[in-house]
Amino acid sequence: MQRLNMLFVVVMVCVLFTTSCGERPLAAPVSRHSSPRVSRLGRRETRVGAIRWDAYYGPSDETGLAPIKCLSPQHWHYRLPFFAEIINASAVTWQGSTQNVTDTEIAFARRAGLDYWAFVVYDEGTALSLALNNYRTSTQRGNLGFALILEAGRLCGWYGQNETWRAESQRLGEMLTDPLFERVVVPTSSDAEARPLVYLMGVTSSNIDVLKNALPALTAVARAHCGGVEPYYVLINSDNTQAKREQV
Repeated sequence: MQRLNMLFVVVMVCVLFTTSCGERPLAAPVSRHSSPRVSRLGRRETRVGAIRWDAYYGPSDETGLAPIKCLSPQHWHYRLPFFAEIINASAVTWQGSTQNVTDTEIAFARRAGLDYWAFVVYDEGTALSLALNNYRTSTQRGNLGFALILEAGRLCGWYGQNETWRAESQRLGEMLTDPLFERVVVPTSSDAEARPLVYLMGVTSSNIDVLKNALPALTAVARAHCGGVEPYYVLINSDNTQAKREQV
């Protein structure tokens, strides 16, 4: 994986502004706009994305119930999502995983000027993946793109199970071919291919050895789907010391 020093400023709903702070040239974003926005420096446009954690799907399990419990006390009701239902002064509920909710969120994101959503990737078929699935099947996507955030621990867990790895890695590879997948161009690359943008988080000493095998395997799957083009990995660990030491 190529290493890139990135500065992430999280504002309100986890909006990401990416700026180069290292010695290597920052990859130039590929715009889908007819009139690309230009950054204040005049050298490239700034791409703005928002992280999707997607645990607001509803009370179908403990994970979905947790945010409902957190926002049930009345003094937190001002933080309720637009699709919430207030039952009484100390109880709320919601169903946030419907196609209509996702379509409305897409409209909000486009109105706010977001370029893309960065979805944390969960196991296929789980409630945490509903929002991503809704986004991909939505007829309202317009030019709102998306990227993926891979958790190293989850990726390594898939890699240790043959059937799961085949299914999940193929799912990831297929998503990278979506026309709205966010891509970047590396100025120093000889071919300057537009490469799918994939974030990687949670790299620790406990998963680094497996990751050294899982990541090349995922890259091979991605190349097979994307005509030989590799993903552009961006490490977003809170502490990158271990990853740098192991030359990930």
